[in-house]
Amino acid sequence: MTKPDPSTTLDHIDDARDYSTFKRIALGALGGFALLFLPAFAVGFTKGRLGQGPLENTDFAILAAAALLLIVICFAVWRLWPAESGEPEAPRVKQSRMVIFTCMGVGALLGMILVLTQEPGVEMFSDGPINPIIAGVVIAVWLLFVPIATLKWLRTVDEHEADAYREGAFIAGHAYLFLAPAWWMAHHAGWLPAQDPMIVFLIICTVWSAVWFAKRYL
Repeated sequence: MTKPDPSTTLDHIDDARDYSTFKRIALGALGGFALLFLPAFAVGFTKGRLGQGPLENTDFAILAAAALLLIVICFAVWRLWPAESGEPEAPRVKQSRMVIFTCMGVGALLGMILVLTQEPGVEMFSDGPINPIIAGVVIAVWLLFVPIATLKWLRTVDEHEADAYREGAFIAGHAYLFLAPAWWMAHHAGWLPAQDPMIVFLIICTVWSAVWFAKRYL
């Protein structure tokens, strides 16, 4: 009887472990996005419906579905938490994860505040007015908290993740280098609407995040 090659067996174990880690991270990332989106959706939906009159049964059903989905996602994210997998975990990994979750919590809170304080008829990416106090808070968080949190995160991650982060920044920077002038030229040629800085910003952030995720976990 032929004995299995130990190296082949180890490769299969490593592949299975890598796939499990990737699946956990991917589902966790999607769950984190949903955890940011659902509370903001519930707040915005409730505010919009109250502006049209009392809530109806259909509105309560939608909010209940959103709440149920939020509970399910919270449970799934908790089950996917790396500490629950039984695998050893370095203190720096825990610190970097806590920085990310803190940033997600701050972002969700700011998002809900913006939804609650926006003027009627003001939608995402519009040029409507923003309360000066709220604008000051958001600017302070963006210019003070975000840089400190970023530096803290970079000091806790390993070289592989830091390299993935830098490569994402490199590719995203070149994406902006090509996209912004091309869109500007296309607008003046009458092919595209005027360039919206925030839409470009979100595109660049998406490219950056996608490259980081691919280099880190694929």
